[in-house]
Order: sequence, then structure tokens, then C-alpha cells
Amino acid sequence: MTRLNIKPTSKQIKTYYAEMDQLAHLGVTKETSVRAPFQNLLEQCGQQLKLTSVLEYPMKGRGTNRIFVDAALVNTYNMPHGYCESKDIHDNLLAEVKRKLELGYPRDNIIFQTPEHAILLQNNHELNADLADPTQLVNLLQAFFDYRPQAYDEWEEAVAQFKDIVPEIGNGLAEIIAKERE
Repeated sequence: MTRLNIKPTSKQIKTYYAEMDQLAHLGVTKETSVRAPFQNLLEQCGQQLKLTSVLEYPMKGRGTNRIFVDAALVNTYNMPHGYCESKDIHDNLLAEVKRKLELGYPRDNIIFQTPEHAILLQNNHELNADLADPTQLVNLLQAFFDYRPQAYDEWEEAVAQFKDIVPEIGNGLAEIIAKERE
């Protein structure tokens, strides 16, 4: 498995902080503006792992609700690797996380973030990060991009079990077909 190559001194991290500083200097606090630098950072990191960032990613929520996560990182088969939901500096992040989860937002590999703080949920585990600290930001990104759903591991185990059996089955079927042709 390829691992995200990033450090607190990486260009992507420096660019993120420069963009956030510029927005702060301008007094910009609205969610639609302050989420862009974090989404850009996720997109740049995702490119290393051949993941594509899809903004306003549509999903089925709780019941018949349709929800739109701010961003999803998807692989070449359009399977989501993880999600990001941004809030502005004035939002109560914990209250927003609770509200979004009640609406049916995913709990597997999603980052909820404000310009100052981020919470990564991976199934029943939670990682909090102070985004003013580059080391905590990098640790958050590493955990996010290292995540592998249990289903992937189960799939790989099934593939390993069946890879030796499939040729035998194929040979058996070829023999049956040959006999039927006779």
C-alpha cells in the first residue's frame, strides 16, 4: 500500500497555512471561503495516491434524505476513500458533527473541520487535531489517507483464497465442455 508522503515542512502544508493566513488577514470567515484551503490540501495529498476530489459529493442520508458532503476523495472506480465536511470559524464543531451524523453523514473516514480544529471519525474511533500545529495536521492527514475499510481486507483475503481454486474450476469446466462437445 502506498503511503502519503508529507511532512510538516512539505510544500502542501506551507501552502495551506499561507492560504489560511491570507484569508485571516482579509477577515474572511464564511465556510465557503475558509473550506477551500483544506479541500485544496486534501486534493493535493489525494493526487499522490491516485484519488480524485469530488466537491458536493451526493449521498443517501438517513431515511429518504439526500445529503451532499463538502468533498469526497474517490478512487478510479468512483469508490469513496474518505470525506470532508467543513464549517466556519464561528460554528460549534462538536454540535455540527452531531447534527450531521443525525442526518446520515458517513462515520467511516470523514474529517469535520473548522480553520482551527479537525475531528477525524473512522468507524468508532475519533482523532482530534489542532490545525494550528503542522505536526497534528500531518498526523491527521496520515491517518485519513492510511485508512482501509474492513471490506477491503476481507476482499483481499477472499481473492487470496480463491486465486488457487479458480484455475482448477476453469480446468474442470473446460473438461466438461470438451466432453459435451464430443
